[in-house]
Amino acid sequence: MDDQASLSSQRQQTHATNSVLSFSNLSYEVSLKGGASKKLLDDVSVEVKAGELLAIMGPSGAGKSTLLDVMAFRKPVSGNSSVRLNGRVVDARTMHRISTFVEQEDALLGVLTVRESISYALRLHLPLLSAKDVVHRVNRVITALGLESCADQRIGTPISRGISGGQKRRVTAACAMVIYPRILLLDEVTSGLDSTAAREVMSAIRTLAVAEGMIVLATIHQPSLDTLAQFTNLLLLAEGQTCYSGRVDDLAGYFERWGKPVGRFQAPAEHAMNFLNNDFSSNGSDKASSVHDLREYYLSTVNCQEPSTDLEKFKGPSNEDTDEFGKANSSMQKIFWNTLVLSERSSKNYSRNLLAYGVRGGMYAGMGLMLA
Repeated sequence: MDDQASLSSQRQQTHATNSVLSFSNLSYEVSLKGGASKKLLDDVSVEVKAGELLAIMGPSGAGKSTLLDVMAFRKPVSGNSSVRLNGRVVDARTMHRISTFVEQEDALLGVLTVRESISYALRLHLPLLSAKDVVHRVNRVITALGLESCADQRIGTPISRGISGGQKRRVTAACAMVIYPRILLLDEVTSGLDSTAAREVMSAIRTLAVAEGMIVLATIHQPSLDTLAQFTNLLLLAEGQTCYSGRVDDLAGYFERWGKPVGRFQAPAEHAMNFLNNDFSSNGSDKASSVHDLREYYLSTVNCQEPSTDLEKFKGPSNEDTDEFGKANSSMQKIFWNTLVLSERSSKNYSRNLLAYGVRGGMYAGMGLMLA
């Protein structure tokens, strides 16, 4: 049995490290009053391989979070959009099974410790994992994200102070990373972190992505030079349209070829935002023109490129492997163990929250006496 599990794990690891995920012509629009509609995403296409990290960057309102939601099948796409993994069409059910999404807001139980929060997240996704493997994974992620100093400290509640906001953000990321998903989607994972913490968090995510063959898609606001360097690919968005899609280390050369070189003491990301953000411009027409010109230049470079991905090289799992993976995830055995884990977590939540539940119990008792 152990040999079979080991063989299956090795086979999945091989498939993961040879994966390529492609999004083609992603579009999304919303309805307005009067029957009109507004396009929030307009034909966005991008490709990411296993072990690579894609940074989705742009000004506020550019469509970054919307794009990530569409990529995760949280919002419906329109037009001729398609998502493929190793050349095979991916639907919402498959994406939900092989990916993990990290929200902008932290959703953690305040009475649990950092270690317990990460452990429960892992056990709920992989309830059949041995206790030894659970401890190993949890410790690995805690160390990678610099959470050793607060590993046994509670998250914190409105009544009882716990860890800091930046540490909570790292715990949220750890709860997703510990699962070793095939696709990891991060929505503003570095928000609330200082530049050093943001760089170290992204460095840890990159190390794990390379080691486990994960595909990482992350929205990020204007990052520092060191933080941006942790990503391999970059997608620049403005008004829902792509203005750059390529390697991070080619961004400076891209602007130089466009005729707008990066300044000597300026970061490429900061230089890009000067052209993408027109919210605070005294002359809005000039800024809108610069966004349009950058978009037109990007389209001209895309038309000159030939697709280079060899899908045979990135051949994914067979249909049999996919079916087995789906059956394993929907087994009654997993449902049974998940129920036990949730019961254990709920009991711990109740037992450590006596004040809150005591007040609630007293309120109900008082109401009962008043109505009696």
